[in-house]
Amino acid sequence: MPIRTTVLAFTIGTAALCGPLQAGGPVIVDDPEVAAPQGHSLKDALPLILLGLVAIAVIGGGSDNCLSEEPDGGCE
Repeated sequence: MPIRTTVLAFTIGTAALCGPLQAGGPVIVDDPEVAAPQGHSLKDALPLILLGLVAIAVIGGGSDNCLSEEPDGGCE
């Protein structure tokens, strides 16, 4: 068998075997009863809500700076 025929056969064989492996990746089949879509729950959003409330409390925290121009302070 000439080298050209051997290289051609090797190339065609390699392409035939490797082509489908590269085409689409793995095929994952899920059982619809097991892989039912789950909705969003409040449990997932609770840390973000609490973090937001803490950030608002820190940013808008009570300030004891009085801007009154009265001599006795005027702030109580």
